[in-house]
Amino acid sequence: DLWGFGEYLACRPGEILLVQVTYHTEAAKRVTKARSKPELAKWLDAGGKFQVHSWRQPGGPGTRWECVVREGAL
Repeated sequence: DLWGFGEYLACRPGEILLVQVTYHTEAAKRVTKARSKPELAKWLDAGGKFQVHSWRQPGGPGTRWECVVREGAL
C-alpha cells in the first residue's frame, strides 16, 4: 500500500488517481483509515485524486458484482 491507504495508481495527462479497493462491508473502515493519514491531505492538496472502490453483490451470492465508488476527501 502506498502510504498505508492506496493500492492502485492510475495516471493520464493532467490527472493522477490513487485507489483503495475493498469489500463493501469494509469500506467504512478503509475510509476511516485513509482519513487518519496526513499523507491523504497532502496528496489531495497537491492535486491528486483519491477513491475507495468497494465491491458487493446486491442480489446475494452468485449474482453480478457491483462497484460503489467514494471519491475525494470522502
